[in-house]
Amino acid sequence: MSVGVWWASLRDARAAAPLTALLDPVEHARHEAIARADDRGRFLLGCALSRIALGELLGVSPAEVPLRRVCPRCGGPHGKPRLAVPHGSPFADVDFSVTHSGDVVGVAVARGANVGLDVEESGSGAALDVDTVAPVALTDAEIAALNAHPPAERASAFLRMWTRKEAVLKALGVGLTVPLRRLEVSVPPLPPKVMSWPDRRTAPRALAMADVDVVTGSRHLPATATLAATGTTALRLHHHDGTAALTAHTTSAPPP
Repeated sequence: MSVGVWWASLRDARAAAPLTALLDPVEHARHEAIARADDRGRFLLGCALSRIALGELLGVSPAEVPLRRVCPRCGGPHGKPRLAVPHGSPFADVDFSVTHSGDVVGVAVARGANVGLDVEESGSGAALDVDTVAPVALTDAEIAALNAHPPAERASAFLRMWTRKEAVLKALGVGLTVPLRRLEVSVPPLPPKVMSWPDRRTAPRALAMADVDVVTGSRHLPATATLAATGTTALRLHHHDGTAALTAHTTSAPPP
């Protein structure tokens, strides 16, 4: 299974004026309603990066990419973004996932699989109180394995397990409606794998996972990320320079 991954950083939001032209009316309304500038920047980058990646796949301009955001519980326009194409469309099997944490924004795009991408900025790991958060997110077996790590390595190991769990739940489309403690994953340095499902009856027939390098251009961003995809047992990751893609769009966009 081939999955494309794009990364960018919040400073790429400096090109805000050209990027806002990519948003549809629903995205514009959400963007304007966000109070904090950094949160607006993350939302804008997620939308723009998704549209640029999907537009390249569909062969249309980023602003023309048809997206819908419908909450499955209330029907509001704040659900997971999906490609709005008819069932018979050659692109009906396209799925994508958007993630952000701190200064980092990422997008993953796949065909023929449901994909989930999660990132956590590692810079925050130094101040992370692992002893407090681990019992909320980890199973007893995971906590025991985590505590076997040297104290200096526990924060980074915890973030790795967190992103593994979140990526799986995003790929399944359930988000945090499933408590993290009910999903057990492998502990670093072991490769990513689901060890125990909350309900075996609803587990996917196949699922592949990969820990992902967070790189844009020649820069390694200080973050931990994991990708998961259903319907496959192997992943081939194709890394794209999200910053370069945003810059190329900004420089080619007509003046407002």
